[in-house]
Amino acid sequence: MRLSDRDMQRDGLVGSELELLREEVRTARRASDITARLVVEQFVKLEQVLHLLEQTAASEHDLRTEAERRSVELREAQAAAEGASRAKSAFLATMSHEIRTPMNAIIGMTTLLLDGDLSGQQREFVETVRSSGEHLLTIINDILDFSKIEAGRMELEYRSVDMRRCVEQAIDLVAQRAAEKHIELSCWIEAHTPSAIEGDATRLSQILVNLLGNAIKFTAQGEVVLSVGGRLLSDVGAADEDWYELTFDVKDTGIGIPEEGMARLFRSFSQVDASTTRLYGGTGLGLAICRRLAEMMGGDITVTSEVGVGSTFHLAIRAQAVAHEEPIYLRGDQPQLTGRRLLIVDDNATNRRIVSLQTKAWGMESVAVASGAEALELLRAGEAFDIAALDLQMPEMDGVMLADAIRQLRTADELPLVLLSSWGWNGSDPRLRQFACTMAKPVKSSQLYNGLLGVLAHGRREAPTPARRSAFQADLAEQVPLRILLAEDNSINLRLATVLLSRLGYRVDVAGNGLEVLAALERQSYDVVLMDVQMPEMDGLEATRLVRARYGPGRPQIVAMTANALAEDRQNCLDAGMDDYVPKPIMVDALMAALRRAGQALADLPPTSAEPVAHGGAALQQEPDPVDQQ
Repeated sequence: MRLSDRDMQRDGLVGSELELLREEVRTARRASDITARLVVEQFVKLEQVLHLLEQTAASEHDLRTEAERRSVELREAQAAAEGASRAKSAFLATMSHEIRTPMNAIIGMTTLLLDGDLSGQQREFVETVRSSGEHLLTIINDILDFSKIEAGRMELEYRSVDMRRCVEQAIDLVAQRAAEKHIELSCWIEAHTPSAIEGDATRLSQILVNLLGNAIKFTAQGEVVLSVGGRLLSDVGAADEDWYELTFDVKDTGIGIPEEGMARLFRSFSQVDASTTRLYGGTGLGLAICRRLAEMMGGDITVTSEVGVGSTFHLAIRAQAVAHEEPIYLRGDQPQLTGRRLLIVDDNATNRRIVSLQTKAWGMESVAVASGAEALELLRAGEAFDIAALDLQMPEMDGVMLADAIRQLRTADELPLVLLSSWGWNGSDPRLRQFACTMAKPVKSSQLYNGLLGVLAHGRREAPTPARRSAFQADLAEQVPLRILLAEDNSINLRLATVLLSRLGYRVDVAGNGLEVLAALERQSYDVVLMDVQMPEMDGLEATRLVRARYGPGRPQIVAMTANALAEDRQNCLDAGMDDYVPKPIMVDALMAALRRAGQALADLPPTSAEPVAHGGAALQQEPDPVDQQ
């Protein structure tokens, strides 16, 4: 049966629609395949991301674990370091105490010997023992200071510092060493230097003594000069705060320092070379400590040097000036001296310049010459002078020979003479009686002022005979009467302290520990307790606390006298209630100063109605020591 055209047309349409449908199905399948692939790819990527996240989380956990582990290790290391630091500090404190205890006996007993009558050879031997002991003490102090600086525990004690006094005291400490080597030691303080500053006098003096000591040590001949100046700063605070840069130049004519040695100069435990240590000694700590101290004071230490010519160490610090009353000899023109003519005869140019500048500030007219021949030429030419200052040690014609020659030209009334000497003189020499007065170099401004003024005001005076000065003030007990209780458990130190006090005029009672101190105070009253710290049964700190609690304002003054010599040891004593502190080895000047302060503190106390607890009996009284009776 034949299909009609309509049927064929319909069948054609159906076929087209089926083809379209098939195409759509194919397109849908392709889209589905693409979508499936994209989904699969996204799932793969998501799995990768999840895997990375898992890895990251694991890494973070590992990192946290590692960080926690390292943190624990750091804490343990820090604790170990702190423990090691405490152990080192405890060791150093113990070492200091144990060394200072016998050193106290060595230095103290040699002081007693030197105060007695000795032959020249005996005095030389004893002075060698004492100087060796003091050198060992310096090494101990250097090691302790270095340890404190390394541990970051070094602190400065700021208070008003009299600049001239601080500098002159440093000069005094090294003057004997310079005199023994026949080295001229001079000091000049510029007029614009502040009279007083806010600073640490002890540490500043420590730096100056070290620099001056080194200069003297490494100088065989010539001179060591300390020059001090100050410059007002404009970059620190307000203008009215008076901040200064203070400079201290120590110049010597010593061996000098080679360029390759400069880099090692300020390193700890280092010197220019090994031969320096063998020849001159020293630990190599001094300059390292000085530089650190200078940095703590806002400054630094630098050096310039030329081998065979000498060195100059330059210390610069920053400090604030404070109010201070100027002594009369620093107040410019002096009516008693103004217009007076001074003849200066000294072969050292630095000394001539310093005396000329100082006397010029007082309104005097000075003429300085380098030899006796020049001085005599001026006098023969008719030059008139009111007074002449002659150096004792000069080549060709010394000061005594020059004085003899001057007396042929001028009488004592016409031209009084002043003798200047760097290393002493023989007071029994009758030729020295032609000098109106004598002065030891380096001459302090106060010395020069008083000497010149005294001679010009009172005419000729006999030169004082320089007697050997005792380290002890025998009448101190009369000037500062004190009832003293000495607490000390070491028999050698007990004997030493008893003899030292007896040389000052005191009789003392003794106690062997803190319990005996309390018992002695129950029996009778005392003005001062000299208290050791490390004692058996009850130490000095605990005894001090109990004394303060029991006796209140009426208690005795308590002075620590201990070989515990670190700064924290001193603070521990003061925190426990002690009034003063004298470290061992006991220096006589320090002991006398502490007794004077105690006497002054007692005199300043208001009267109290509360009487000290007193019972029958007497404390154990120390019999005079055989050493003291000799």
